Amino acid sequence: MAKTKLVILVLLSIFLITGCWDKVEINERAFISAVGIDDYKGEGSEEKKYIVTYVYPNLNAIGKNGQGQPRFVISSVGQSTYDTTREIRTRINKVIFFQHMKVLVIGEDAARNNNMLRELLDSLERHSQVNRKVNVLIAKGKAEDVLNLESEFEPVTGTYISDISRGSESTARFSPQTLGDVVKNLHENGMALMPRVVTGEKDLKVAGSAIIKDHRLLGWLGEKETRGAMFLMDKFKSDVVTVTKEINKEKITVPYIITSSKTKLKVKGKEGNIKVDIPIQMEGYVQQFKLNTGEDALDNKFLESVEKVIEEKIKKEINVTIEKLQKEFKADVIGIGGHISKYEPDLWDNIKDNWGNIFPEVDINVSIEAKIRRIGLTK
Repeated sequence: MAKTKLVILVLLSIFLITGCWDKVEINERAFISAVGIDDYKGEGSEEKKYIVTYVYPNLNAIGKNGQGQPRFVISSVGQSTYDTTREIRTRINKVIFFQHMKVLVIGEDAARNNNMLRELLDSLERHSQVNRKVNVLIAKGKAEDVLNLESEFEPVTGTYISDISRGSESTARFSPQTLGDVVKNLHENGMALMPRVVTGEKDLKVAGSAIIKDHRLLGWLGEKETRGAMFLMDKFKSDVVTVTKEINKEKITVPYIITSSKTKLKVKGKEGNIKVDIPIQMEGYVQQFKLNTGEDALDNKFLESVEKVIEEKIKKEINVTIEKLQKEFKADVIGIGGHISKYEPDLWDNIKDNWGNIFPEVDINVSIEAKIRRIGLTK
């Protein structure tokens, strides 16, 4: 009797252990690492408007005995990004898998098209497989060219760009942005500052920024202009500013490594006469200094004179950024409007509907205080 009950229990358990009926083996997946999206202008562009490029690693090339090329790059055109994904599935013997995607690159032409960029970001925001932490960049030129680049440093483009983005801790030449960051900024104030990627012959460079306003690329900030924006947004982490100090009629190069920076905004005035003071305090150290100049690098008065040169140079850089944002782009990507709405709500209620016209006329005054804490010398 006991044996009979045991047999019945085993048979019943079979119905409960159903297994993974929709299981897909690892070697049957195409793990997309990077996606590039461009505006399609080829034959039949009335019906197809996107050209989407996909990059995924060759799993057979991984390991000591790996064989074949390290990655695959394939492109497709379609009316939507979903169309291209379905079309790709008819050409490769893999199941497209986006959950390990690291990078999204948007081509310049697509970014300048208001309707296309809005439609693209909306579809990605709704995509159940695309992680909100995917790094988003704007290509100077075509995204397709960025992803087709064969780098000698890292063959898988998505990993290559993702690793560069993680290096932002040591440079302020670009501001990494995830898909979640971009969508949030555009929803809240209609503007975003996104990193720019430029291709070379055998490598690429992530530096500078794309200014996005009302879901359209307005233009670019250079590397130093981006650094100025990072100061203004209080997102500066670290970078080197090289100044020239004249000593006894000889020009000496002094690299100043900034290790910390703090920015505060102070809003004064009323509607029609708004003034913003932006004091910036920073600390760092001198990495290099030429000896035998007649000056003692340990002397406080000399260090103060170097600090003054540093302050003047950084202030000049930041003012160039402000001038470009106010007069050329009329885009408050540095968040002054957001600061007013948070800390001066009564004032914001009066100006928010006309902030696009008010921002270019705001009187912005930047002050810099730079301190040298170490000089890298022993005596």
